[in-house]
Amino acid sequence: MPGFEKRSVLGEKAVIGEPNRRVDDLLGVRMDLTWFILVVGANIALLSVVVRQLSKRTSAR
Repeated sequence: MPGFEKRSVLGEKAVIGEPNRRVDDLLGVRMDLTWFILVVGANIALLSVVVRQLSKRTSAR
């Protein structure tokens, strides 16, 4: 199981040094930002689709 081996190695590194923990925090923050951007983008796409459907409906009337 290569996944478990990698996880244990990363865990040991995080325990040994403070700077590594800082890097992990930065990566975590970066991941949060990317997720936030993805969620906002998905919401904007959904809103634009809804607005288009509503405008089509009103123009049909």
